[in-house]
Amino acid sequence: MRSQKKKTQVWRPHEENFGSQKDILALNSDQGGILGSYCWPAGFWADTSYMIDTPIILNKNDPGYNFEQKVRSFYEGMISYFETEKTNHAYRPFGCDMAFIEASINYRIVDSLIATWNRLGFNETIELMYSTPTRYISEIKNVNNNEWKNTTKSWSIRRDDTFPYAQNPQQYWNGFFTSRPHIKKNIRDLTTTLHSSQRLISQQVLRTDLNDTEKHSLLQYQTNVLDQLGNMMHHDAITGTSTAKVMGDFNDRATEFRGRVLDMNAKYLREKIEQHHGIKVNNLQGTLDYYQTWKSLVSPFSHYTELLFVVQNPSQQLREEFMEVQLPYYNYTIFEVVNGTEVEVKNFDKYLPRTWLNSNRTIVKSYAQLLANFTDTHELTKLYIVKNKGVLHQHNYPPASYKGHAEIWNLNLPIFL
Repeated sequence: MRSQKKKTQVWRPHEENFGSQKDILALNSDQGGILGSYCWPAGFWADTSYMIDTPIILNKNDPGYNFEQKVRSFYEGMISYFETEKTNHAYRPFGCDMAFIEASINYRIVDSLIATWNRLGFNETIELMYSTPTRYISEIKNVNNNEWKNTTKSWSIRRDDTFPYAQNPQQYWNGFFTSRPHIKKNIRDLTTTLHSSQRLISQQVLRTDLNDTEKHSLLQYQTNVLDQLGNMMHHDAITGTSTAKVMGDFNDRATEFRGRVLDMNAKYLREKIEQHHGIKVNNLQGTLDYYQTWKSLVSPFSHYTELLFVVQNPSQQLREEFMEVQLPYYNYTIFEVVNGTEVEVKNFDKYLPRTWLNSNRTIVKSYAQLLANFTDTHELTKLYIVKNKGVLHQHNYPPASYKGHAEIWNLNLPIFL
């Protein structure tokens, strides 16, 4: 990769569907040696969390003064570094994971590095400066759009994934696929909820009765959620490899912002339901609000005789798909609201992922799987009413071959423990 000058390349995912629309400028950083570019360059690993190259002595009158030699070595390393770059711009991080706890130490070292670099005359060939990713990308864009405009130079293109990663020979990164699964699920739930709301947001922005301030506020809300979701894609967030405190913060953010998206969805879906179906809904929730007591799993909706649930088509495409709906009981019937009339749904499956029983041995959580068919591209929602038929009290007798002792009451399905 270095010899072919491919450290900076264009990553082109899903080219068969999007062509170059999804192009991402990718910078590959490695670790170790003078050419390592993930953390500090060699000789400058001096931080309260990293004592590899300490002490770094900045006082020239100290007998152990070694800073000038470190700067010379860094300059020689950068000469070699530029031999692997396609442009005359190089991006070098001066930090690492969990670093800059005492940031004043780090900035003092970098300030001294730049001053010594200039004093030794190295700035005549290589300019060393504080920078940002935004500024670096701006310079690379300038090279791409202007300096290379009428040349045959171009970035190498990567079309596959970069996994698996190996930090050292035979030392592959893989534990993060299963670590902290709860944060992975919460982030996935946030992603799913946000993407399902995009059609609603687009329709609101296109409304003629909303002023510019309201539209700007809605787009700013969307940007804030996307920013948070972007933070959760960090390689120490979605992977679950940060400390417990940091992961707790990410988990709280995922839960909080999913709640915000659900509130936004509910607000605009209520308007759509009244507009398209003539039903005024005062309270529309995105979850069944399950909570655990000392002996039972509880949902306040398990005592409702009827529940109205809304199925939204997040795309403007014809869709016929099976959907899975979580319900707070097992004995029920389902009706679809068609032109204001309740039509009973005859074909659907009800099942239990596991036996969710309360202390009084009644089911409090089940799933229904039914087919939703959106035959009109303008049809945004479908309405279904679930009617609770109450708890079944007959004794469910086991088959003759059953040798167990535990009885299951209040179920209308043959499950025996």
